[in-house]
Amino acid sequence: MGKEGSKKILAVPSVRRGNGSGHLHRMLHLAAEHPRRVSLFLDRTGKLTPGPTINLKPYEEFIRSEIDFRQLQKESWSYILLDQRETPVSLLAGLKELIPGTPVAAVDEGGKHRKSLEYLIDTLPSLRRQECNLFKPDLNPRPLRRSLYYNCPLKFEKVLISFGGEDPRGLTLPTLIALGKIPFLSRTSITVAAGPAFRELSLPSDIEILRAPGNLREYLSDYDCLITSYGLTALEALAAGIPVVTVNPSRYHSRLAKKTGLLVCGTGKPDAGRLKRALENPRKLIGRCALAEENLRDTADADPSPAELSPSASVCPGCGAAPGRVLGRFPERTFYRCASCTLVYQQRWIPDSTVYNHAYFFDEYKRQYGKSYLDDFAHIRSMGRERLRNIRIENSDPSLLDVGCAYGPFLEAAREAGFRIEGLEPSKEAARWAEEHLGCRVSPMGLEEFVRKNPQKKWDVVTLWYVIEHFPDLESALQQLSGMVKPGGMLALGTPNGAGISARRNLKKFLAASPADHYTILSPKSVKRLLKQKGFRVEKMRIPGMHRERFPVLFRILWPFTAGIARLLRLGDTFEVYARRMDRERKDNSREG
Repeated sequence: MGKEGSKKILAVPSVRRGNGSGHLHRMLHLAAEHPRRVSLFLDRTGKLTPGPTINLKPYEEFIRSEIDFRQLQKESWSYILLDQRETPVSLLAGLKELIPGTPVAAVDEGGKHRKSLEYLIDTLPSLRRQECNLFKPDLNPRPLRRSLYYNCPLKFEKVLISFGGEDPRGLTLPTLIALGKIPFLSRTSITVAAGPAFRELSLPSDIEILRAPGNLREYLSDYDCLITSYGLTALEALAAGIPVVTVNPSRYHSRLAKKTGLLVCGTGKPDAGRLKRALENPRKLIGRCALAEENLRDTADADPSPAELSPSASVCPGCGAAPGRVLGRFPERTFYRCASCTLVYQQRWIPDSTVYNHAYFFDEYKRQYGKSYLDDFAHIRSMGRERLRNIRIENSDPSLLDVGCAYGPFLEAAREAGFRIEGLEPSKEAARWAEEHLGCRVSPMGLEEFVRKNPQKKWDVVTLWYVIEHFPDLESALQQLSGMVKPGGMLALGTPNGAGISARRNLKKFLAASPADHYTILSPKSVKRLLKQKGFRVEKMRIPGMHRERFPVLFRILWPFTAGIARLLRLGDTFEVYARRMDRERKDNSREG
């Protein structure tokens, strides 16, 4: 996928007692894999997280890149990665106060913040269909050594029991007692993994103890079967090719185990009968676990990895407000609706790699519209002639700048209509073609560079046909455009309609199909509000139509009727805006009068 970002990731695992040690293990593994990119913050003092912490001494040798409170504010962080199970309110509020404006992602978040966090990574299947950006079971450390499911023993000879680093619900001893009631296990070797925070127990003399294994996953392939609770260790065992039986501390864990395809042999306490039936048929248990592991692999997202994430700011690009309601989550981005200005926009978590080159106008354009941009030139020019009918300027020799003019079809139409034309196009190839073949003056650069080089230049008309959505900082772009239009002049633009029928019919599908370089999804309502703030009055709003190919066959058969209804209700998939820049002097005089 992509390269690792340059700024560091602040990984914040849970070290609270009762949450187990899996969160810490996972972030230690991530930090070890990416030592230059990932730093750990452990709230050892409980300043931000209430309650006692687990004993961290056994982990000290593995903690390489820990930072303290002082260092926290000195670094410029790419993002915060929480691994808390249920992030405490005090922790999230404290981090946002210490390093304000830093985007926040979370792994397997189950708390009240889940819906509002910018990016969600799930490694475990959920009971309900919870939306996440990335489903990535392989974020959990995978064993280097692996057993083979098809090496199926006639009976289990070596069984491992592990209920995490601290066994908070005390399931180890009851499980041993239940196994002692199963006659055919009398000669089976049973080992208990005693984690770093494991309480001392009086165990039978024939039970082996594996004390504080640094990486339990690397010992798993030494055993025929694992008895554990649903969680990280269970998934590590599946990845190691070891059959798993679960005894769970709660109904919630048991339901998750069943959802994953694992066998449940007790909730709150072990069920000796179920354990007997599970362990007396190794072939059946192995087949079940192999299928569960295959399903996890098949449903996982391949990319990106947390180290490749490099998020943009999550504030609204139209008004600068804090993120509003999350509308859609995808591996490379999260969509929001601003609570202040109603703008729909994306926050990129993988930088956009779109390049406006030959392939963009030919290969990509052809994939979307069935022909290349130049093959479509005459059609685009005819649409330009229609758009020019909505532009009224009193000046007898009006000037026009087309921002993002591509190969110049609208410029040619504007010249035919009597405008003094000029174009602005970031693609050097397209700009050169327009100059050589059409004789148009086109500056091969982006808007920001153009304004910097021409700070005082103004035009009677500035147009942007399906360009405005490409600006990451919409507020700044609108401010620059406002300064380029003469008082009384016009700003005209076209853009996809976030309130159109395609968006209303299936918003998630609409957002997923939105091109990577469309940073904002505007609606007639949001555009009108934003332009008013920049001194424009909308004179006309035109909503052309819909994308016929996106609808079911029945809709296409009845297209004249359905398209007519959609136009009447202003539900087209695109819209055009024609706005006039208010003369400030005239506006001020009218207020004084």
